[in-house]
Amino acid sequence: MTTQGRRYQLNVGAEAAAGLWLWFLHADSQVSPALTHAVIDVIAHQTVHPFWYADLDFFDGPRLLQLNRLGTHLRSRITGLPFGDQAYLVERAWFLQLGGFPPAPLGGEDHAFVWQAMAHGIRPRSLKASIRTSGRRYAEQGWGRATFHYLTLTVKQALRYRKPLNCHPAVGVFVKTPGHSPIKSRLAARTSPLIAEQFYELAVYCQQSTLSLMPHITPYWCVAEVDAASLWEAKRPRFALELQGEGDLASRLDRVYRRLQSRHGLALLIGADAPHLTVQDLQSAIDALKHSDFVLKPAADGGFVLIGGRLPITTEQWQAMDLETPRACAGAQHALAPSGTIALLPSTFDIDTAEDLQLLKDHVQELSSSPAHLTLRQWLAQVEI
Repeated sequence: MTTQGRRYQLNVGAEAAAGLWLWFLHADSQVSPALTHAVIDVIAHQTVHPFWYADLDFFDGPRLLQLNRLGTHLRSRITGLPFGDQAYLVERAWFLQLGGFPPAPLGGEDHAFVWQAMAHGIRPRSLKASIRTSGRRYAEQGWGRATFHYLTLTVKQALRYRKPLNCHPAVGVFVKTPGHSPIKSRLAARTSPLIAEQFYELAVYCQQSTLSLMPHITPYWCVAEVDAASLWEAKRPRFALELQGEGDLASRLDRVYRRLQSRHGLALLIGADAPHLTVQDLQSAIDALKHSDFVLKPAADGGFVLIGGRLPITTEQWQAMDLETPRACAGAQHALAPSGTIALLPSTFDIDTAEDLQLLKDHVQELSSSPAHLTLRQWLAQVEI
């Protein structure tokens, strides 16, 4: 479990759901027949508005919770800020297009999601039926103390999340975790698994170093393994986390890009196998998107080391890119061309094989002089390929 574990669980559950609507309930919620009928009525007859909530009531706890019930009712109606225990009912396609529950550094991914929805012009509407939840925390902590705590947290979250959520471009680094997944299989086959893992760890270190020099972007580790997310959270605390989820490469790129592009407006995706990418390379990609809709940085083997955009990319377009073939870059250009203009940056190489690692070794003097890149230089000087 990570400190953002609930957000991950909710988003993964939404991805796996098969229905057209999602209903997010807390485990201690009690659903009344009136609320059930209201939800059925929305699903059966309402096709325009995608975001609904229930009014909050309590089935136990101090009598003074009636004041909290009234306050919650007024807050939801006046400010449009219901919280997660108010049984969000959302249209699944809209929820996924919005990017799901966003990172919430102060907690309260439900609060952050409401602000994100309103930033996109959607204000949640009441189902005009109540959901009942437990007031045990107010009984355990004392009504006054618990009420003050939640009120203070609400104000802090509001001050944080009322700011635009998409003010910085997102850069997502797709990573795997040594010990949880095979690392650089083709490189390991020609050298050794140890060398492949050592290179990968150093490459990740270099990516972190480079992105940390760009304060105007929001960096993400896009982690392949659910059970390894906490390791990345502990080691790389300055980066936000996204889970890649299940499926082939196209499905995972689709899922992450959709979330980041919706959340930030502009998103770049890179791998961890090009430690020679510079701040200038990434800034050039961001600058290119001021004039083009998509950007690609080709790789020498026919793939690409960077893809990004300021417009959505459909699932069908990702699947049409031939991503795991030597024509991935050409496939991406062909798939994206109908949706907008594409900027092609100067090509480079990524590290998949022993020959690629030797090429990096030959270009070692071109690496930056950061501590991370100096460590990589020293390792390259010692390693036998």
